[in-house]
Amino acid sequence: MREQLTLVINNTKKIDKDRNPNIITFIDLFAGMGGMRIGFEQAVAELGFLSECIFSSEIKTHAKAVYQCNFGEDYTHGDITQVNEKDMPDFDFLLAGFPCQAFSNAGKRLGFEDTRGTLFFDVARILKEKKPKGFLLENVEGLVTHNNGATLETILTVLDDLGYNVSTLYWMDRILGWLSHASGFISAEH
Repeated sequence: MREQLTLVINNTKKIDKDRNPNIITFIDLFAGMGGMRIGFEQAVAELGFLSECIFSSEIKTHAKAVYQCNFGEDYTHGDITQVNEKDMPDFDFLLAGFPCQAFSNAGKRLGFEDTRGTLFFDVARILKEKKPKGFLLENVEGLVTHNNGATLETILTVLDDLGYNVSTLYWMDRILGWLSHASGFISAEH
């Protein structure tokens, strides 16, 4: 994973010569309290780059308040379905922990039939318009087996159709040593 992130960041810096070459810009969708952001910022710093979150979105009031307190920002946007992607700033990376309830073994597993399950397509809408160099998507392990793998296949096909070379990482808890059972994807290039 570190090698993939290094490759994407190095390619990003080669392409975006008009900006400060040491700053990686990113957006944080379905941000919760900012856990993915913290990990991303730490990983980017370990690679010798600075990072700047230039847009964040979270719908839950309490999570939004904690996120704003954690990062000292008061520009966290709410419902991503109400945000026009054309009005968003350009960025290098997209982070999104899109809602997992529709895919989780603990939930009803309605997938795309659950409104929360369709929020991935808002991520795709933003990727299509902004064409960032890479992204990190996080969801539950149940996404891998949901609908006999058809849901994951749909997601991967959409990302492929958008021009992304996607590597799928399963069981990130084993890779990263976390106690969660999350799955993730990282794009190596666009």
